[in-house]
Amino acid sequence: MNTKLTNIVSCLAWCLLSFTCRAQDDPAFSTRVAVSISDDAKIPVPNADVLIAYLHAYDGKSDRKHKGSTDAAGQYEANDRVNGSVLVRASKNGCYPLDFDRVVIRMDVDWKKIKNIELPLFMRQIKQPLPLYAKKLSAIVPTYDKPVGFDFEAGDWVAPYGKGKSPDILLDFDRMLVGYRGDVKYEDMVKDLESIHSDNPRKKETYFKGMEKLYGKMDRADYRQTININAGKWDGKLSVTFPNPQEGIADAKKDYCHYSELTLPHEAYPEGYSKDLHIKTDNYTPKNTPPDPAYFVRTRVVLDEKGEIASANYAKITSPIHFDPRGRIEFTYVFNPTPNDRNLEFDTSKNKFTDLKFEERVVKP
Repeated sequence: MNTKLTNIVSCLAWCLLSFTCRAQDDPAFSTRVAVSISDDAKIPVPNADVLIAYLHAYDGKSDRKHKGSTDAAGQYEANDRVNGSVLVRASKNGCYPLDFDRVVIRMDVDWKKIKNIELPLFMRQIKQPLPLYAKKLSAIVPTYDKPVGFDFEAGDWVAPYGKGKSPDILLDFDRMLVGYRGDVKYEDMVKDLESIHSDNPRKKETYFKGMEKLYGKMDRADYRQTININAGKWDGKLSVTFPNPQEGIADAKKDYCHYSELTLPHEAYPEGYSKDLHIKTDNYTPKNTPPDPAYFVRTRVVLDEKGEIASANYAKITSPIHFDPRGRIEFTYVFNPTPNDRNLEFDTSKNKFTDLKFEERVVKP
């Protein structure tokens, strides 16, 4: 190892050791955490049960927990030393519980942010939960040739790709192979696979089956398709459109509440729907955590003789729409089958889907 590299490694090791030692030491000061809880109408919520936990980054036995209730102004606070993160949980009969977590970095240069944390939170009321269709979709992309419809009520692609009958949304998938990870050559990967599989047909069969389970039927005549999927760098674009006028999708991230069990408002928006949505993606660049995207969808629109909406159905998408250009699509949705009912407050004990797999079940309203 040359001198320059040795110095770099030593410096990194010293920094890591210094950070670890400082992070393990308890701070000499207390952090005030002040919670203020209001409801949907911005009215203070009194008598809510609150837990404020001061968590230790390295030693769970050193965690410190404070329990109490909000006062008439919806406030509760605690003071203690924290080394790691602050966890706030709150609950009250007739409301959806809160679960808020914030990482606290004691070495932050702005010490005031660490000594005094004020958390204005809001608690959504339980109003009218309904039996609705709710599903975590994780599916193989059926085609790249043209837009394909997805039926919320059937939970499947429309024919000929599935059992769906009514296309609530149209998904158009596009992708391009732009290289291989690590700039490895295709020919070298073929040689490696042939060497591994030449004397062991079972390993070859397992290799293909594993890929097909995730991305669909593969051409087993050679390794080209599987290598492209497994080691390829792909650029992708997903376009979301709709089959009928005045159907559309509305960005709801301004109303998304990540710490509430009910992450979106009880009802879909009455207006503000766009006719399309375009998402660019790839499978090779590091992904920073984006703002939580969420959407309302207006679909199955019927117009009257004046061209105005006589009937429509509504849905919400409560997770990122994740398109893996290697061949998968994932998102979570809730659909109300009753025309003109914008209520999307889902009763999790009464899913209208009765045959979902465990990984497809939606556990939040």
